[in-house]
Amino acid sequence: MKKERLIKIIFALVLIFGLTLSFAGDVARTGTAAGMQLAVPVGPRYIAMGGANISNVEGVDGLYWNPAGLASMNHSAAGVFSTMSIFNDVNVNYLALGFQMGEIGKLAISLKSFDFGDIPLTTIGDPTGESGATYSPSFSTLGLTYSAQLTNVIQVGVTGKLISESIDRASASAFAIDAGIQYHDLAGFKGLSG
Repeated sequence: MKKERLIKIIFALVLIFGLTLSFAGDVARTGTAAGMQLAVPVGPRYIAMGGANISNVEGVDGLYWNPAGLASMNHSAAGVFSTMSIFNDVNVNYLALGFQMGEIGKLAISLKSFDFGDIPLTTIGDPTGESGATYSPSFSTLGLTYSAQLTNVIQVGVTGKLISESIDRASASAFAIDAGIQYHDLAGFKGLSG
């Protein structure tokens, strides 16, 4: 009974947050560069498929694509670590750990961070960076995911993300929510998922 009540509460919160329209900042600046690190995918298997299989992602590998996939994790604990170079000297490091929580469901924590290396500091007085001073931006996303199997064909998941960006003299942080659902054997067709 407690599990059903917890699942209903989580499902209601996902619906409330998922169906409301929200804006962060000034509407005139929609689409500008804030939070762009969220758009950088992780997980080589799903990157190679271009995200085409988000209804079938499984375990901690699929946290970025669909948090409901965590409910498919068959082990008591699982983890993944990856690092990739997206261009020039910019690297993306990713760590995710998932745990079985018994009847309650599955819980995971993830961390994605960018390594930009040292960038020469230029100012109005030193436009070419001859002083030799450098800075390194810091972009990171910390996520906490809960996922549960509602029935033998329906899985749900939700991820709360703390997003942080900082450069030489400015920083910003935000909170975001990802929600996902997986429905296997859609309309009674074996292997069809949505």
